[in-house]
Amino acid sequence: MARLMHGFLVLVALIVAYGAIEVIAAREEIPYKTDPSDPWYGQKLPPQPRKGYYKFLGDCLNVITRQCGRQVLDYVFFLKKIDDNCCSKLTKMGKLCNKSLSWTLSHIDKFKARSSVIIRRSDEAFDICSRRKK
Repeated sequence: MARLMHGFLVLVALIVAYGAIEVIAAREEIPYKTDPSDPWYGQKLPPQPRKGYYKFLGDCLNVITRQCGRQVLDYVFFLKKIDDNCCSKLTKMGKLCNKSLSWTLSHIDKFKARSSVIIRRSDEAFDICSRRKK
């Protein structure tokens, strides 16, 4: 009977621990309403490198707007032009946000094969927009 009770308690502890992990994981998403047309939609995000990282990214995404974010991604993936309005928003968002977003995108499984291109072109986009601003 004691062995059965011990096994039951271990099972309950595992269920509680798994539930706690699920709650924490749910809280560690980017606080930004995703859209099915977002390239990361439905993709598993990499673990946060530090606490609050995904909240920071959500704040970044709210500065640049979805439309301008698409223009930047179109530059990154297809070398399409970024208009002056979106360049202004990209530079306003800041270099740290740009680097953090490109790092995160490049660490999603779907995009890992192109990670160096994603990071390089994201940096290029920011530099082009920074020069245009002057």
